[in-house]
Amino acid sequence: MGTLIIKSRSLATQADYADQENGLTINVNYNEDATTSTLKSINGTIYKQPDNTYGGNFNGQIQNGEMEYNLSGVKSKDMTKVFGAIEDIVEQIEASEQPVEQAQE
Repeated sequence: MGTLIIKSRSLATQADYADQENGLTINVNYNEDATTSTLKSINGTIYKQPDNTYGGNFNGQIQNGEMEYNLSGVKSKDMTKVFGAIEDIVEQIEASEQPVEQAQE
């Protein structure tokens, strides 16, 4: 599991994600619904470590109640790691959307 560091929170939030175990860092931008505080869309640029080389990008948006992703420039050998990182990022975003009182329980 990697670490998501939220750099600024708004309807269009920026964050950095680092997964040292899988050698990935991802610059993330995501949008939340203003009334429900739920994730509407997400975009990310992927870098492979240790040399910080470009590893592709992704975007996702809600279609028929489910997040649908598009990936570009991701090598087939990296797909499992990238999808795992995206899943981890979304889980952390969704956990941070809960009110503080609920998140501490």
